[in-house]
Amino acid sequence: MSLIQGAGHVFGPVPGSELAEIFNELGCELANASASGELVGMAPLDPSTGPLCLAIDGEIFPPGTEKTWSHYPGDCCCYLWPVAWTRPMLNPEGRLVELNRLANGDNGEEVLPYSVPAEKWLRANPRTAKVILGDDIGNEFLGKTIPGLPPLPPLTLKMAAERWDALVAEPVRKYEQLSAEGAALYKLRDDPGMLSASIEKFEGCIELLDFAISGYRELGKRGILDGIWHPPWGAPFKQLAIIYEKQGRIADAVWVCACAQKAGWGGDWDRRIPKLKRKLSSLGGSA
Repeated sequence: MSLIQGAGHVFGPVPGSELAEIFNELGCELANASASGELVGMAPLDPSTGPLCLAIDGEIFPPGTEKTWSHYPGDCCCYLWPVAWTRPMLNPEGRLVELNRLANGDNGEEVLPYSVPAEKWLRANPRTAKVILGDDIGNEFLGKTIPGLPPLPPLTLKMAAERWDALVAEPVRKYEQLSAEGAALYKLRDDPGMLSASIEKFEGCIELLDFAISGYRELGKRGILDGIWHPPWGAPFKQLAIIYEKQGRIADAVWVCACAQKAGWGGDWDRRIPKLKRKLSSLGGSA
């Protein structure tokens, strides 16, 4: 993408743009010289950008640093940018210009200089901050006081992002890993030890049931200011219930389905639970 010019502003490219076009706009000599200096972390200023990406926005990195990380979840959209390109510079016509970027906050799009870091932008856009960080962590980041409790200093964006990662992303990350491993092992269930190993993975998902659904709920709000989200499908819970049923553990199968339904996981629980209860009743048991 070439530089966008309009309303007296020059906008830098979004991640994935070809830097060669910037060189052509601003002059090869200047671009090549500035590219050899320090780098600064950058991230799109948008509600859909993850907290971990935003937390590195404005962070300075040594010359030659390569981006080797990929933030979870979703598409990691942070990138490294020469510090010199965030400062006013001469264009080929000899005019001093400042590279700006678009920001999409509480009141829609606005133009900000690259020198304005994400943390400052977020504090000026509290509704967007709470979409990105969630209500609780967002309020801590913004320094909102809780009635009856002494005021606490606001969290830095890095601290807020780390807390968000631990409370929101990590349970989802671990749940998805256990779910995928359980499904892979179940495909090998006829091999010795594979069925019990898959059950262990699926039961690990049960331990994360409430934490993971809470994480998915927060992730579902990201980028959607009205807070709409869609519950994920509880595949490992359905599979575990099927395994329990085949093993004759009907009461355990009912319990798994009931837990998943209560927590809000998507599934055919309204059909599956009554069917299991009827089967349990015919065997003389109760849920």
